[in-house]
Amino acid sequence: MARYEEARFEYRKAVLVSLDGVSNGQAIQLAIRAFQSASAELKRLEKCLPRPEKEHRLPPPP
Repeated sequence: MARYEEARFEYRKAVLVSLDGVSNGQAIQLAIRAFQSASAELKRLEKCLPRPEKEHRLPPPP
């Protein structure tokens, strides 16, 4: 999750820098690839996690 958040932050930073005309498109492309990779890794990890058991709730009292 930390890698995903870091990649998302770097992407935002690259976009903001490009708006100032300081960066070329390569920085954004690298940030997009890093974000996509981190996102795919997070999805793979989430599939491996066990699903939480459903809570057994008692019906409300009459």
